This record gives sequence, structure tokens and C-alpha cells, in this order.
Amino acid sequence: MHRRHLMDSPDAPSVAKASFRYPDWVMLDPHTRLNYPVPTIDSDYPMEDFHATKAHAETSMGDPIDVFFRAVPPPGASRLYVNWTPRRFTKGSSSSSGAGRGEDRWDGFYGREPLVLAANGNSILLRLTLSNTRVDFFVYTVHSTGPPSLLRLPDCKLRFSNSCLRSGGLDHMVTLGNIGFLCDAESEEFVVADLMILPKHDDASHHDDTPVVAGLCIFRSCSPGEDWKASKPRICHKEGQGGELIWWHTDVVVPHGVSLCYIDYFRGILFLDILSKCPRLLYVRLPLMNPVGDPYDSETGRGCPSAFRSVCVTNGGTMKFVEVVTRTVFLSGSQSAAASSFAIKVWRLREHGMTWEKESTIQDTELWSLQGYGDLLRVPPTFPVVSMTNPDVIFCVLSNGCFGDANVTWVIAIDMLKKTLRSAFRYKKVHRNSIENDGNMASASLSTNRAFIPSQLSKYLGVTGARRKRRNLG
Repeated sequence: MHRRHLMDSPDAPSVAKASFRYPDWVMLDPHTRLNYPVPTIDSDYPMEDFHATKAHAETSMGDPIDVFFRAVPPPGASRLYVNWTPRRFTKGSSSSSGAGRGEDRWDGFYGREPLVLAANGNSILLRLTLSNTRVDFFVYTVHSTGPPSLLRLPDCKLRFSNSCLRSGGLDHMVTLGNIGFLCDAESEEFVVADLMILPKHDDASHHDDTPVVAGLCIFRSCSPGEDWKASKPRICHKEGQGGELIWWHTDVVVPHGVSLCYIDYFRGILFLDILSKCPRLLYVRLPLMNPVGDPYDSETGRGCPSAFRSVCVTNGGTMKFVEVVTRTVFLSGSQSAAASSFAIKVWRLREHGMTWEKESTIQDTELWSLQGYGDLLRVPPTFPVVSMTNPDVIFCVLSNGCFGDANVTWVIAIDMLKKTLRSAFRYKKVHRNSIENDGNMASASLSTNRAFIPSQLSKYLGVTGARRKRRNLG
């Protein structure tokens, strides 16, 4: 494991201490560790703190499931550990071999491993694929008193249909990118929402002030009857901007205050006032030039915008947009001067007027010349994340694009205002469900183009742990 602590950063991993302190926020790996025998815990991470995060439940097919959480200070990757061995599989499923007998903890589940979809407050939304046709959703919650809980959501059987869908409609809670999650840590109530944006008409080029329609499906934990409800919220936008929504694609959903923000990294943000009795959507452009035409065209391709763009919200409620702007297509993976050129740009949203203000920019040569950068990879950074506790600091990944033993992956922390390199952290490998040392294992999202999920759940673990230890002492 390699660490370079260049500044005294509260976000940087700490050296071994006499007592473990949960970090105030974490960079959560969307991929879980499935049926891990025992995680390799560093000397500064007591095993009892890990086991204290255990929550138990049953799947809709009656299989027991245990979930644990390990909180690693940024830029390390935190993750959920899931112990689950299904006893039944759908006929024709690839899981009909060793995994069903518990002999193999990974191969039989390849492509179906439990996946973290979202995190907010003291809760995490988890998806579990039971078979080719059945999926469960769980909410893992850390409580102020007592152990964590794992709640299985009721099945959603609602569909969204309009005149464009001749097949009778589309099922909700299927497209993962459309699913949002909002949690009130104080009341421990939460909302899960699925939002679809579809054209109103068959002709996508039809000129309409708002040529799309929204279909919303929500589950409220405090709702009587505990059932899903569907609606078609109104879409609001500035004059002349409605046409930009015709090719809408949700890349990520970010909670912001009492709203869920559905983000298309090619266009903008749809702010959803999810707690309102009559929710509506407000469209706000990102500080970008919107592409013309279909982004899925074979000659252009949508690619993975989440690798170079991110919208993040700090614990103070500030929303920021980070973009790594590259000037050439080819990205060099060598440690010599890269053939490509880039700039990291950061904007802040001014909620009064809902306008973006550029805060800072760092050019490639500026980054490479920072004290401590040294022989780090000279490649465009990817998967930028804004620190939840220090909104001037962003974390970025430097990788040579290889996997396995040839992989070279660093996560660096940059203070964008002071233009200093706060720290650099070397990951060992990038493997899903690897049995290697988990303490310096890179997020599996780096190989599957899934960005880190910023989360403050670890902060609530600290409160719970402190209360538990006080009770033990009393």
C-alpha cells in the first residue's frame, strides 16, 4: 500500500491509532463484497466495529441475508459485505451450478452480484438479483439506538405508459439509473423514486414547448398501506429550453435537501420536489453546450460521461459540478507527458436564480507541476468526487487503464482553490470480489464505469458506536 500525505487533510486515511474513529463521510463502492469469509481488517479497524454494523433480513424467496458495512476514510473505497446463498434458482439460470450448493461464492453470481444503488443520510439502497426474473430492494439503515436494520421493500407492480409505447407500458424499478433515494436521518423515514422521461409523440423531432412526459413511481416508508404510487409530474423549464429534453437520459440521481436531482450529464438537472403532495420537475441546464441530435448515434456514442463529469452535494448543502475537459480523444496511459491535454473545472450552483458560477480551474501542466505529483500518471483524471466536508477539495482517479497485475491506480486529493495536492493513495488492484487485502483494494466501479457514491452513513455509525460504548461503561 502506498500513501503520500502531502497536507494535513481530514479526508486522508489516518495511520494506526489506539482507537478507531469512523470517518465523517465515505466514497462508497457500488459493488458489494459477496459472501466474503472474513474481511482483512487493518490494525486500526477493530473487528468488533465491523461486526457491529451487521443487519439481517430475508429475501422474498425466504433466503437469509446478512449485510455488513466497512467505513474507510477517503480516498479508500468503503463497501457493503453481503452474506447470501440462495437455495432456489430459476430454471435456465447460470446459477444452477456450484453457487447453488454454496461451493463457489462468485462465479455463479457473475453479473448479478448485490449492487448499491444510492445512499443518503443514515441509509443505503441495495438491489439484490434473486433470479433472471426477480429482484429485491433493501434499505440498510443505521439507527441512533440499537443495531442497524435491513428492510425489504414491497414489490413494485406499476407501469408507465403513453402514446409512444404500443407494448402497453414499461415496468418501473427496472432501469437502475432512474432510481433515486432520499432519507431523513432524524425521523428515519425515506422515499424511493423511479422516474422515466419519454417523448410525448412518435416523432422525436416534433416541435413542442415540452416534447416529453414524465412518469413517477414512489414508495414512502411512512405512507399508510406501504405501497407504491404513480403520477405524471409537470415539467417546468425556462422558455425555449423544453426541446433539450427530447433525448433525455438519466446518468445519476443525487439527493439535495428535500429534492431528488435527476442528472443528464449532456444536458442538465431535473429537480424533483419529492416530498410535495403534487411533485413537479424543474429543469436547470448544466454549464455545458448541449449536443444536437441523438446522443446514441453510432457515429458519436454516449460513452461514459460519469467518468469525466459529476454533480456532488456537500454536507452544507452546496451543489457543485465538476468536469474534466479533454481536448483530444486519445488518452495516454504512460507516465511520460500525455499526448492529450485537459483541464479540471468546478462550478457552484447559486440557488437564488438557479445559475452556475465557475469557481476554479486547473490545467494539466498546473496539476503535474504541483508539489508531490512527481512520477504519478500524467493522464486525464477520472471519476471526480467533491469532498463532503471540504467543498474546495476534489478526489480524482489516475489509472493506466489496465487491470490485474499491470494495473496502476491512484486516487489523488486536490485543493482546487489553493491549487495544492493534498494526498495521493495507491490502490493495489481493481478486481470485483477479490480475496486480496481489502484495505487498499480499488473500487470495482473503476472497471465497470460506475462512479463512487458519496455517503455520510459512516458519521451515524460513529454516533451509534459512541453511545454503545458509553452504555457498556455504565
